[in-house]
Amino acid sequence: MRKSNFFVVGAVIVFAVSLVFTPASGTAAEGGSQVSPPILDNLPPTWSRALPANLRFELVLNGAAVLDKETGLVWQQSPYNSLWTYQGARAECNLIDVGGRMGWHLPTVEQLTSLIDRTSTSGKMVPDGHPFGLIWGRYPYWTASPYPGAPWAAYQVNFVTGEVAGAPMYMEYHVWCVRGGQSHVGEPLY
Repeated sequence: MRKSNFFVVGAVIVFAVSLVFTPASGTAAEGGSQVSPPILDNLPPTWSRALPANLRFELVLNGAAVLDKETGLVWQQSPYNSLWTYQGARAECNLIDVGGRMGWHLPTVEQLTSLIDRTSTSGKMVPDGHPFGLIWGRYPYWTASPYPGAPWAAYQVNFVTGEVAGAPMYMEYHVWCVRGGQSHVGEPLY
């Protein structure tokens, strides 16, 4: 009995000492000083917070992309003005290099509509004060999400009206690629 108590006390002491001498996450400077990142950077992305645009979005990858701190997704800073069929849109996102990084994909309907803000006063349904480039409004944007009951259609999102609807895959719409999160829903669409 006495030996097991000694072992437990020893383990607690080792643990306490490791806490004192283990550097905190976010340490940086070579001079050994501790750098504490802003509090929002310490929190994981969560879909349960509503942040104002000035706290929600951050330019990353040398300004070529935008981090959304609510969702953890990284978006192209300037969506394409070109129009693509559904298959072309998926291929384009899978092949692009933005800010020196690959690994982009066509967003799901949930991801793309996470940018919709119906209270916006800018004429586009994205949060006022966002850091994105020109958001094209003449045509909607493709999503990777299939339209239920129509294997030849996928969801598209209109940033002028906020409408989310299905469209035949041969139609040509805008593309706004994203990095992170899931890349498609269900079986691949071809």
